[in-house]
Amino acid sequence: MDKKWISIAAFVFVAMIFAGEILTYSAGISSYDSDAVRNGTSVDYSVTSSGTNDYSVTLIDNDGFRRLGRLAIYVDEDYDKNIGKASSLSPVRNISPAYYAEQIQRALKIRSFDNVTICNSKGLIDYLNETKDDPKGCGIMSLSYALPGEIYKGNSTDPLMQWIGQGGSLYWVGSIPGALYYDQGEPIAVQDCQTMFFGVDGCINRQEALIPEAIAGEHTEALCLIDFQLHLGIDTSMLSCQYLSMGITKGGIASTVQVRYGNGMVTQFAGGFEIQQLEDIAQVLASGMCYKSTIVDRIEGKVTRSTVNGSFDSADGDHVYIFIGKNYSVYGRSFDV
Repeated sequence: MDKKWISIAAFVFVAMIFAGEILTYSAGISSYDSDAVRNGTSVDYSVTSSGTNDYSVTLIDNDGFRRLGRLAIYVDEDYDKNIGKASSLSPVRNISPAYYAEQIQRALKIRSFDNVTICNSKGLIDYLNETKDDPKGCGIMSLSYALPGEIYKGNSTDPLMQWIGQGGSLYWVGSIPGALYYDQGEPIAVQDCQTMFFGVDGCINRQEALIPEAIAGEHTEALCLIDFQLHLGIDTSMLSCQYLSMGITKGGIASTVQVRYGNGMVTQFAGGFEIQQLEDIAQVLASGMCYKSTIVDRIEGKVTRSTVNGSFDSADGDHVYIFIGKNYSVYGRSFDV
């Protein structure tokens, strides 16, 4: 063949490869997949990507606590109207709840968690009644500073507290859990709410300008948690109940803390709306972490336009969380094993 045509053919070939790379990295056509299954005393997994990505596979043991499988995100229809009074009664971060709820729902969908409902006060009440007989695996995320009085008025016998105690999971953002409830449309303050939720008063940090000092252990690294806020975080040094601390810390204060309440748990995410907090929320919920989760094993690597297969040589662990993209994930999924 004429050298001229060889050169042209080589140029076209390289151009095709380059074009392929561009198409591969285009978000519109990127594709990801994963799988995990128990195989005797080991757990096999696979990770697939149409591009080049970092991936992480974590084998987790929840010691019988059912991982989150359903979530209701509570958006208070009177949030803007009452935030002034609420802020005068208890610390509140304005988080634009309707917008934030949509962003959380989308972030969870990226991680293959689709069973999410965004609801108002009536929807929250209906959800609680629907799931009260077996709340294990069910979650409520409150993006409001106040709860409907029909389910919570600051007493341990309230429907919400009974629901958590029987195995439900409450996730809280932007204020102090249970500090306020609605009575005839007005926010009412609850005395000693922190004692009821966490067993001790004054454990929620009210200082806004704390500078983080450390990273809270292997769970933070396993999920690539990145939020840096400590305002409204829990001071775990004051807790006597079982808990899991994640994220960044200063002293005993952590950006994410999951605390046991009866057979359920309460999770407090410190701070207000930030993209880093959004990523952390999605990672914690999609991974199925709970207050007694332990990391059995973890494997990281890189996948390039192929499927990577691997295995954990362990009989322990009840589920696997796989995600692609490190700090800002583009895909994730949990598997019961």
